Amino acid sequence: MTLDILTKQCVIIGSFAAALSLVLILQESINLWIVLSREGMEESHRTKYINRNILNFTIYGAGAIASILLILGACKRRHLMLIPLLLCVFGATAFTIFFIGFNMVTLPFAHFEFLANFLPIFGLETLLLHILCSTFYHIRREKAEEPNRRIYYDSI
Repeated sequence: MTLDILTKQCVIIGSFAAALSLVLILQESINLWIVLSREGMEESHRTKYINRNILNFTIYGAGAIASILLILGACKRRHLMLIPLLLCVFGATAFTIFFIGFNMVTLPFAHFEFLANFLPIFGLETLLLHILCSTFYHIRREKAEEPNRRIYYDSI
């Protein structure tokens, strides 16, 4: 029962993230097409823009792949498919904690409204981390309860 609810949550989160990544890839490709169709632009500016655009394509593509792995891992009950997104969420949470802690040390006492902008992001990362860790734990426990069932890691 709990694993079914967690699977639904992972599918919802993964499909939203994949759709967002694909929309951002589409937006970047339209912007790249507009810039490349302009005439009279200096070659150095064009090269900088193309390099920045390739970096954005890479980031959004990795997000789409991680989201698809989340959906497949939750639906097929393969805990190893959840690891890439789990590592991303761990890294993002650690970076946010470092960022908030560093700014609390360096900001003057009256400027905590700056940090209030990052608290919803931290809450979202914590929610994602809880859902992914719980799903990972329940899949591992489900596989450990059935020792006679063969686990095909090669099929992943």
